[in-house]
Amino acid sequence: MSRLARLALTGLFCLTSVATAEAAATLTLSRGSGPPTTAVTATVKGFSPGKVVDVYFGTRAQCVVVPAANGSGACGFKVPASAQPQTHWITAVVRVTGTAVQKTFIVRTDWPNAHGLTVANDGFNRYENTITAKNAHLLEPVWSAVANDLVNTTPIVVGGRVYVTSQSGKLHALDATTGAVVTGFPKTLSSASGGFYSSPTIAAGIVYQASYELDGTSKVRAYNAATGAAVAGFPKALAGYAYGNPIVVGGKLYIGASDGKIYGFNAATGATLANFPITLPAAVRTTSSPAYFQGILYIGADDGTLYGFDVTTGVQLIAQPTTGSFESASPAISGGALYYASGTEHKLFQVSPQDANPWWTAPFTMDAVWDGTPAIAYGKAYVTDITSKLYAIDTTDGTLAWSKAFVPLSNASATVAGGVVYTGTEKRVFAFDATTGALLWSYGVGIGPNQSVTVANGFVYVGVSGVSPFRRGLVAFAPIGAADRKAAARPSVADLVPDRTLTPQ
Repeated sequence: MSRLARLALTGLFCLTSVATAEAAATLTLSRGSGPPTTAVTATVKGFSPGKVVDVYFGTRAQCVVVPAANGSGACGFKVPASAQPQTHWITAVVRVTGTAVQKTFIVRTDWPNAHGLTVANDGFNRYENTITAKNAHLLEPVWSAVANDLVNTTPIVVGGRVYVTSQSGKLHALDATTGAVVTGFPKTLSSASGGFYSSPTIAAGIVYQASYELDGTSKVRAYNAATGAAVAGFPKALAGYAYGNPIVVGGKLYIGASDGKIYGFNAATGATLANFPITLPAAVRTTSSPAYFQGILYIGADDGTLYGFDVTTGVQLIAQPTTGSFESASPAISGGALYYASGTEHKLFQVSPQDANPWWTAPFTMDAVWDGTPAIAYGKAYVTDITSKLYAIDTTDGTLAWSKAFVPLSNASATVAGGVVYTGTEKRVFAFDATTGALLWSYGVGIGPNQSVTVANGFVYVGVSGVSPFRRGLVAFAPIGAADRKAAARPSVADLVPDRTLTPQ
């Protein structure tokens, strides 16, 4: 065979190898969903070694990888902060040939806990980017559900579903976009009705709910959040009523009860944790939800004391007294500081999370704090009181930035998202500009005591126990037209916008 023929065959073999390799090219992502700014690693396999591969989120280049000799490689990027809560496309494309493979990524701004994204209880959905101060005035009801039942709990939103507990003793799961009932739900928790104030919590695909029992106790139940199947090892009995919400930290569940104890269970098996339950001094009642930060479990008790316990040993580390009851208010942690409001002093406190040493006490008195779990965002603490006033307090020194009065009575804590503060009364829900306090929107549905408005994935969810047009149930709001948004279009290679300043990682 001539040298020219050998070269021709070699060239043909190389082209065939490249084509075969890139025909088998794959793209995998380190995770398939998450909020804006989520860190994602894109791994490519089966690509031609040494050829530059650009990775795009939507149509915008995010990172560059050059496959090694085995045809694989990886690069990392962050989901854009502006990415809307919907399905998006990730594309890996060979820069020279245009060979491309694609995967979907779902952006979600979920709300897994009653008082926040985490067990710090800060009440701030920092990822919400659909509803802002610019379009909150366009909010309108898009669906309602659980129409024949009172809802005095905070809706929880995870994985495209919204979970809420009604006063008849049922845990509901609904499609978060349409309100359709999820197969396997509702779950009947208890025959005791009229007393459900503990909201659900979701962690690792399990939804937890504390129920009220007819004998004056509570039980913590656990269900598969997707199917509604009961989790083995649950329910777990508490010797008192659970007014606050459970939290899950590192696979362990904690909840306080009216018998003056904090209970701890393995969140997967239900086994009681070593050194739990913890008994509060004098077995004082607690109606507060616990908070967690750096190994310490915090809770407010009805003797007006903020307690902190070592989460492993149960040893009491903190006992910071005030002159009044916590009622249903819970502590919140943000930016390395802990905040709590006194139910009798009517003041907001900022203290050290390590020892509760006071850093400042607000130099003014609020009218009458009841639930008043602070929401911390944008350098302010937002606190409501039962006289239906919302306070925005500077987190630097505790001075008042602004306050707004509205009627009638309010027991709801504030929620902050997208530059907007949400709260409500027994007759209306409200949205205020988080910076100026300007009223942006209100609607005639009454929010129940000891709960919050939930803002997630471009929707506002309100558990209703007030007046018309929705006397009961759960109502979802969205800006006009926003509820009709669809998945992002699948881009072609021609749609992609390269960034030649990016270099291989």
